[in-house]
Amino acid sequence: MKHSVDLIVLDVIMDPGMDGLDTYRSVLEIHPKQKAIIVSGFSESDRVHAARALGAGAMSESPM
Repeated sequence: MKHSVDLIVLDVIMDPGMDGLDTYRSVLEIHPKQKAIIVSGFSESDRVHAARALGAGAMSESPM
């Protein structure tokens, strides 16, 4: 049975194992047009920038 997903939401830091960027890369191998939002409390990290370069939606910082 095949299921489709309109949007996935991932956190950049997901311990242990794959993080949000690695997960999104793996998903894109199977579904190249998959839309994603990747959230992070560390909006300027290299992993966040890499996820955005792959097409993940832009993020905004929330005030703490």
